[in-house]
Amino acid sequence: MHPLAIIVAVRRRFPVQAVAITALALAIVGIGVSAQATRPMQRVAVNGAELEYEVSGSGEPVLLIHGTGVATTFYPTMTEAALSGYRLIRYHRRGWAGSSRTTPPFLISDHAADAAALLKALGVQKAHIVGHSFGASTALQLALDNPALVHDIIIIEPPVFNPDGPSPFAAMDAQYRSGDKAGALNAFSTGSYGADWRTLSARVPGGPAQVERDVDTMFLTESPSMAVWRFQAAEGARITQPILYLTSGTRHGNSRNTLQPIITQMEQQVLPGVTHAMLMENPKVVADAIAAFIKKHPLTQ
Repeated sequence: MHPLAIIVAVRRRFPVQAVAITALALAIVGIGVSAQATRPMQRVAVNGAELEYEVSGSGEPVLLIHGTGVATTFYPTMTEAALSGYRLIRYHRRGWAGSSRTTPPFLISDHAADAAALLKALGVQKAHIVGHSFGASTALQLALDNPALVHDIIIIEPPVFNPDGPSPFAAMDAQYRSGDKAGALNAFSTGSYGADWRTLSARVPGGPAQVERDVDTMFLTESPSMAVWRFQAAEGARITQPILYLTSGTRHGNSRNTLQPIITQMEQQVLPGVTHAMLMENPKVVADAIAAFIKKHPLTQ
């Protein structure tokens, strides 16, 4: 159980000792985050930049691509039992955490090129690809641009917009340009992960502080590239790999209705009791779903 859940349960049982329990709570959470933050990452040169990455385990390679904002969302997944028989590779996309900064414009196709370069640098000829949100769009683009590297794909609620229409981020972009970076960041993060996004992101290394440091990436390259990314019938027809769409069943999963008619082999799975922040809320249920799908599509086939 996560330390915050333990704290809530204890407080309910012993309300009189609330002050002492609150102090204990801070200590427990602090220890947890400190322990997480000590796990080292490596660096690799790709396409004129450097990416932070972490590899855990051995077996068939699985690349984990994070979304916009919290760079360490896949961190808890790395130690889930269901995925223990795989070589898990997670990294921080360019512009996030300790990876090199982005220079606008930096498109989803550029992120896909970085992902391909990372796999090649690690000697991976073909991998299972998992992406969350923006990272799911990157996974789809990777399959279009480097299909030989992609064995199968698990996408978790990718944003798919009309590239010829107005930007869905226009109001937040304007708020950012006005100088209210904190307000724009809070609006974006609340829309993505909910009003408690700070509490949720505190469960992983870096937490809210990392999101705040990387606010320029969010608005100078990420939101513009999401708004203009084109993935329509012509692109969908080129995806031939097995593919699973994982969703919380909330509004963030609406893109499955757009993708299903154009990627006819796409399977769908609704994970109960979670939101778009599922990787931080319940990494076990996500890892179990990933493992079940890739087990059906082994690289040795």
